[in-house]
Amino acid sequence: MHSLAHSLARCALANGARIVVNSPVSEVIIVDGEAKGVRVSGDSLLDDKTIWADRGVILNTHVKQIPDLISRDHVNTTFVQRIEDLSLKGGSLFVTNLIVKELPVYKDAPEEFSPDDYPVGMSLHCDTDNVMELMRTIHSFRMHPEHPDEYAGIWYIVHDQHDPTRGRAKKAGAEGHVITVNLQVPAPEYHRDGPDAVNKVKDEIVDNIKTVLRQYAPNMTDDKYIATPTNTPYDSEFRNMAFVGGNWEGARSSQDEWWSNKPLPEMARYRTPIAGLYHCHQTAYPGGLCLIAVPYNLMHILIEDYPEMKKSTPDWWYPSPWHITDEEGGTK
Repeated sequence: MHSLAHSLARCALANGARIVVNSPVSEVIIVDGEAKGVRVSGDSLLDDKTIWADRGVILNTHVKQIPDLISRDHVNTTFVQRIEDLSLKGGSLFVTNLIVKELPVYKDAPEEFSPDDYPVGMSLHCDTDNVMELMRTIHSFRMHPEHPDEYAGIWYIVHDQHDPTRGRAKKAGAEGHVITVNLQVPAPEYHRDGPDAVNKVKDEIVDNIKTVLRQYAPNMTDDKYIATPTNTPYDSEFRNMAFVGGNWEGARSSQDEWWSNKPLPEMARYRTPIAGLYHCHQTAYPGGLCLIAVPYNLMHILIEDYPEMKKSTPDWWYPSPWHITDEEGGTK
């Protein structure tokens, strides 16, 4: 994802865009119900703190942050309240990277994990009872799992198998494999013991993850680990400012906040109540980690709203054959 962001930045610069850093938008300028530009923070190095534009796309901003950018005079108070009522209780991901000297060999099927045909990802300890118990711990008790037996549905992603050039890691002269491990825990804001509760037991959680892995792959003894850099949901909030609640899904994964209802039905096609202002973020449809789908879908809506954009789209652009226009009933 980091490489993708850099590729997009280079593409934008090559096509004449100007990228200004450390200049957060403090307000969207609205004239007669239409977005006309933005004001940036007074700390910005820009001489002119006002930027005018034909249209605007709010990027990297959680839907719950939108009311802070738009004056309450321009949006219905009911709409603002509905945004504030959106839930972040979807659970968050505790992510640790196991930098190991050798890959796990799983005792029940060692032949399935040969070095030449090692799977990219798998999930351990995830029968229905275990997963349901974990969900109760997270959502009802608002706690992280405390015993290895409670560590259900742990994802293991072996980066070497996805792209050999990206997964190598060196430390103290040793080359290893990188296994990213994901475990669900409560969003920081909802944890029973406070937002930093998971951070306080970070090392203990990593040890429990190792214990679970060793139950299935006995070769993964302590001497096989080079390092275990870890990123908690609380850390994610500071590393990725759009991750409100440290939640990679962005909001609760329930029927009233998902698919064509995400984040709200009237915003599911990226339009905001302000003409000329659009929202492009993981809290927009389809959400979660479908990150490329959001700007790709948005491009269809922009072309729909501004037909002149179709004439200036680059040669590599191609519209989706499955896009349903407003005229065909897409908004409905």
